[in-house]
Amino acid sequence: YIAAPTLFAMLENRQLAGELAGQMFHIMNYLGLFCGVLLVINQLVRKNLHWQLWTMIAMIVLLACNEFVIQPMMHELKDSGLVEGSDAMRQFGRLHGVSAVMHMTASLLGLIVVSVGLNTVNEKS
Repeated sequence: YIAAPTLFAMLENRQLAGELAGQMFHIMNYLGLFCGVLLVINQLVRKNLHWQLWTMIAMIVLLACNEFVIQPMMHELKDSGLVEGSDAMRQFGRLHGVSAVMHMTASLLGLIVVSVGLNTVNEKS
């Protein structure tokens, strides 16, 4: 939420800024998937089947759909050549919006899990 706008503000080449932001999101998706799977495994081993487990699974699903469905569709549209005002450009814009909502939703769910977890730890102290 900071890096991508900074890239677009600092780089004159919007295509380069978009490529760099896309690469960062790609890395973050994989990191999120890896960490999410580890956290889910931890919850399952501990037989902790509370709402946090299902929330983490939802986050993994959001990241996986974004990485393996939405992003490839966006790359395909970019590779076909985007022309301002074209149907492909409008479709790219819609997919970009869906991707942003998915990232924001996963982030908010993560914030909820962490904040409730911290409150639980503080209550036990």
